[in-house]
Amino acid sequence: MGLLNLAVYSIILAAGRGERLWPLTSTRPKPLLPLPGGDTLLSRVVKLLRGVVDGFIFVVGYLGDLVRWYVDNILGVPCYYVFQEVQRGTGDAVRLAFDRLPRGVDLVVVVYGDLMFDRGIVARVRECIEDGVNCVVGVWRDDPWNYGVLFVDGRGRLERVVEKPSREVVSGRSLVNAGVYVFRVDELSGVLDKLKPSIRGEYELTDALNMLASTGSVKVVGFEGFWADVGRPWDYLDSVRWLIESSLGGEQVVEGEVEPGARLVGPVYVGRNAVVRSYSVVEGP
Repeated sequence: MGLLNLAVYSIILAAGRGERLWPLTSTRPKPLLPLPGGDTLLSRVVKLLRGVVDGFIFVVGYLGDLVRWYVDNILGVPCYYVFQEVQRGTGDAVRLAFDRLPRGVDLVVVVYGDLMFDRGIVARVRECIEDGVNCVVGVWRDDPWNYGVLFVDGRGRLERVVEKPSREVVSGRSLVNAGVYVFRVDELSGVLDKLKPSIRGEYELTDALNMLASTGSVKVVGFEGFWADVGRPWDYLDSVRWLIESSLGGEQVVEGEVEPGARLVGPVYVGRNAVVRSYSVVEGP
């Protein structure tokens, strides 16, 4: 059992094609993009969450067999898999995952599998689990029109989420949807079946979130640490840079080979199978 004797599972959404990261995702799904130190986006999320949940359900699609092999052989966590054959949205993905949810699960932690965040977000998730209520994590952004903006009432409850609003609707620094949720299973299951296709023809998890918000049952918890939605190459590079800076603390870690005449500048991690050839210059991060 999880915290406070509640049964808690995590649903990881990892079915997307990651087309905006092409060609990096031409041979691997986006959640398996590598990170310094041997991790991937997916393994980092799983390792951060495994201390607060009892098991995982991975929703896979594009190159899903690779995700399944990776989880089974590298991560080795208790889990189930759901294959989303047709990409019909995040709401559909969670609805499919609910069909595999073990009996007796009280709460689900739903996380997009292409996120990068520091461990502080787990403390916020733990707080939501301890409260036993529906929660959405929010992060502050100066360009909120690129995200789903969270509108919050005076009690800290979600009023509604608006996807990529115009600058007339919202301007300046705002709280946006971090793609990390805690839901009561009984309450979320009641609204998933009511979802209708959006203007994109997909079933959106944010529509389910708005249904729950209409009853005042969704708590919003803010998060000030590092967070990135790894949707484009520069988001990936920013995440790698942050990870190197935060993990190395300005130092150089060499597990591979640096040939004579090569030069390392700044915080740099050289992996165990890497070789920096003579007269090369590697500048980090």
